[in-house]
Amino acid sequence: MISPSLDDGAREDLKQLVDADPCFTLRLDASAVEVQVEDFDGLDHVRLVVIPGP
Repeated sequence: MISPSLDDGAREDLKQLVDADPCFTLRLDASAVEVQVEDFDGLDHVRLVVIPGP
C-alpha cells in the first residue's frame, strides 16, 4: 500500500515513535497484527513486516 508523503511534523513524529520502538499493533475491528517498521528508503518509505506469533 502506498500512502501520500508525510509533512515535516508528521515525519518527525514517526521518527520518534520508530526510535522508541519499531514494533506496533495494527488493529481493524476485532483483528490485530503485530508489525515491525523496517527502513526502506528513509522515513519517506518504510516497510511493515508482520511479526510471526508464537
